[in-house]
Amino acid sequence: MFEKNYPLTYKLKNDQEVTIRLLSPQDDEELFRFFSSLSDSEIDYFRANVRKREVVGKWSKESIDYSRRITLVAFHQGRIIGQWALLHREHGWSRHVCELRGIVHPDWRHLGLGNKLIYDLLTIAHELEKEKVIVEVVARQKEVMRYFEKVGFQREALFKNHVKDDRGRMQDLIVMSMDLMPAWRKMEELVHDRADHGGGGG
Repeated sequence: MFEKNYPLTYKLKNDQEVTIRLLSPQDDEELFRFFSSLSDSEIDYFRANVRKREVVGKWSKESIDYSRRITLVAFHQGRIIGQWALLHREHGWSRHVCELRGIVHPDWRHLGLGNKLIYDLLTIAHELEKEKVIVEVVARQKEVMRYFEKVGFQREALFKNHVKDDRGRMQDLIVMSMDLMPAWRKMEELVHDRADHGGGGG
């Protein structure tokens, strides 16, 4: 199983080394600190209110149950600098579909970290026999959309006024999708070539 591959050390484009591993219940305080370090404009795009300690604590507590969510976190000098998750179902008519959600801290983008985290999650998805991967992007996240479009994702659905942020502003939600294997191969190419596509993957 994929658990045996972590933790691992990965060198970024700036030659800094980070540790990537699976999220654990012991990470709740550090994960909360990470989310607290993000600006309001970054937090607006999360489904859950990650400013609440109980929300983050629940994620950390449930992190050892891989049947619905598998989360990778990247550490530098003991601090979380990025987290991406693979959401999936083991049963039902969407059991072949998985979803990517996550963020890299703005100070650590464009260094290949997001590419590596996404690539590893797609590798896990392949091991779990998933066939399709989706991402949900708020229409205002232009850079994130460009990133996934460069990978090969296509816009599949548009939900008008589907997102309402904490300030009451309405936003459209765009669902992007791609078959798993082409997405995995493209991310493998980006990771191995150290290409810099920026955006939400960073």
